[in-house]
Amino acid sequence: MWKFAAIFGRSGIANFTARSHWEQRIMAPFALGLAAWCAVLAVVR
Repeated sequence: MWKFAAIFGRSGIANFTARSHWEQRIMAPFALGLAAWCAVLAVVR
């Protein structure tokens, strides 16, 4: 689960630096939310 959290976290950061407005506004928060959820699941489990 920690691997997924790291992958989604890096993806979210990369999406914030992208030129695409769609990636910055929609995909970056979504990926960071998934990273946070995976981290929570890793801690609880």
